[in-house]
Amino acid sequence: MTQIIVSLLLNVIFSTIVYLVLKRRFEREMNPDTVLRQIRNEVNELIIELNQTTERNVSLIEERINQLNRSIEESDKRITLLKKEAEQREDSGRVYSHLNPRTIVKDEQPLKKELTKREQVLDLYGKGIDPKIIASKLDVTIGEIELIVSLGNGAG
Repeated sequence: MTQIIVSLLLNVIFSTIVYLVLKRRFEREMNPDTVLRQIRNEVNELIIELNQTTERNVSLIEERINQLNRSIEESDKRITLLKKEAEQREDSGRVYSHLNPRTIVKDEQPLKKELTKREQVLDLYGKGIDPKIIASKLDVTIGEIELIVSLGNGAG
């Protein structure tokens, strides 16, 4: 019987100690200051993560803006170059239209109607006339002139 009483007494003491320890721990964890501190820590961690994400996104956007600016600069350079080439083409067209074709081709005979365009192209090219001039005289493209000349040179 004494063993039962001793066992019961030890059990009560142990339970009391466990109760007091758990109560104290619970009070510490549920203390408003502790809860507030934990919430502040979590909020601070969230703010840090948001700042890092924001910085990464801003740097990505800045990189894309820089790429777009480089593309715009390249496009502007190409546009300027195309405008210059168009002006040169207009100027050469005006100069050519004011020139008398007979002064450019000195010993040129009038084009014969019975000659084919191919023969006319090869004849004029053989006389040293520029393909642009031949193209405008015969009302064909420069590409056609170059093709006829290259085929004519290969066959001849």
